[in-house]
Amino acid sequence: MEQLTSEELDILRHALGADPLRPGLKVGWRNNYCAGGDDVAVCDSLVRKGMMRKYGGSIETCGPVYSATNDGIRLIQAEVTMLKLEKRRIAAGREP
Repeated sequence: MEQLTSEELDILRHALGADPLRPGLKVGWRNNYCAGGDDVAVCDSLVRKGMMRKYGGSIETCGPVYSATNDGIRLIQAEVTMLKLEKRRIAAGREP
């Protein structure tokens, strides 16, 4: 798999509702991202990498709409799982 940039990861997390400040939310409770401006190029890069799909859009609906593919969902789920395990280790007083 091709490496993702921090911008790409942020957009993918946002599309899937993976918010580190709200860890109780299930990844994938949402799966859409309405792109505009510079975000369109970032999302198009995610499409080329197989992490998102692009759907039509218009000015009225803010621009192209994207959703994560199964690969994109799995990537963010794995990331969230790793963060949860890390928090548990820290809470238990174990070294990371």
